Amino acid sequence: MDELMDPPAGRREQKKADVRNRISDAIIALIAEGRLDLSHDLVAERTGIGRRTVYRYFPDRDALLNAAWDRVRAMMGEGASLPASAEDLVEMLPAVPAGLDAIAPVATLVRTTPQGR
Repeated sequence: MDELMDPPAGRREQKKADVRNRISDAIIALIAEGRLDLSHDLVAERTGIGRRTVYRYFPDRDALLNAAWDRVRAMMGEGASLPASAEDLVEMLPAVPAGLDAIAPVATLVRTTPQGR
């Protein structure tokens, strides 16, 4: 009976990850639309997720913007990070074009909007 009441930790964690991704994707979409008034209310409205839930995952505006940046880096793949050294830069160069191709619309957004920059 307890199994029906409490979903396995794996499903719960997957649901949390899905909610985070929905929120992050909504933030990216809002930025792509040129929305300068990015807020928890706007994200909640876009996603259909409750405002309190959005705040629970991302407590302030900076956290919302960081979520979008983290999502962009995740979509680019493991090689998407700032290099710590010249050797790291040389090592990651082959992965950069493939990562940017994978997120071409988002990469354009990051380069061309004030929010992205």
